[in-house]
Amino acid sequence: MGLALFQPLKEGERIVNFVCVVSNPANAALMGHRLTDMVGQTLKTLFPGTLQIGLFERLVQVAQRGIPQHYQQQAELAGMSMWGRFSLVRVGKQVLVTVTDITELKLTQARLDHKNVQLEQRVVARSKQIHNLTVLQNAILKHGGQAIISTSIDAVIQTANQACEKLLGYSPQELLGQFVQVQPGTDDSPFPVISFQSSRPATGNPATILQQTLNGESYRYLEGGLSPKWGLPFPYC
Repeated sequence: MGLALFQPLKEGERIVNFVCVVSNPANAALMGHRLTDMVGQTLKTLFPGTLQIGLFERLVQVAQRGIPQHYQQQAELAGMSMWGRFSLVRVGKQVLVTVTDITELKLTQARLDHKNVQLEQRVVARSKQIHNLTVLQNAILKHGGQAIISTSIDAVIQTANQACEKLLGYSPQELLGQFVQVQPGTDDSPFPVISFQSSRPATGNPATILQQTLNGESYRYLEGGLSPKWGLPFPYC
C-alpha cells in the first residue's frame, strides 16, 4: 500500500499545486520513482497526468472541504496502466493519499464477468434447444398416429397422447396416474400382456424392466399383447 502526504501550494487563496512531504517506499515503487526523488517534488512534476485523471481536483476538494474521498480508478503509473483504490483524507492542513494496486483483482473480475457472459449464452442456447425439443415432442404426442405413454420408474403413467383413446379406448385423462401391469405369457399365448390398473398390481410390475432399460440401454423392444378398454388384448410392439 502506497502512502504519501501532500502539502497544498497556494497563490493567494487558490491551490495551484501540492508538494510531497512524506512518502513510503511502497508508494515510491508504485509510482515509479525513487523515494529520495519524491519528497520535496510537486504533484504536477511527479505525475503530469494528474489533471487528466482528476486527482488534482480531488485533492483540492479534500484540502478545502475536509471531506474524505475513496474511489477506484484506472490510471497510468510508472509507465503502465493499473487499477488503483485511492483514499484521500485531510490531515491537518495536508492531504494523505493512500493507493492500493488492485489491477489483478480487476483482471480476475473481468475474466469472471467474461465467463459469466459465456455461461449465460450457453444457458440461452440450451434453453432454446430444450424449447425446440419440447415443441417437437408435443407435436409428436399430439399428432402421432401411435399410442405413446410415459411412466415413472415405478410404472405410474405420467403422460399419454390422444392416439391412446383411438387405439386403446382410454382417454389421456383416464390413463394418467394408472399403474402399468405386465402379465407374463402362458403356454397358449407366450407373449406378455400389458394392462392398466388403478392400484399398484401385486404381480407384473414392470419396474425392473424400466430400471434395466435406464441403466444400460437407450430403449428396449418388446412384443406382446395390449389390453384395451374394450375387448381382448391385441398385438403390440
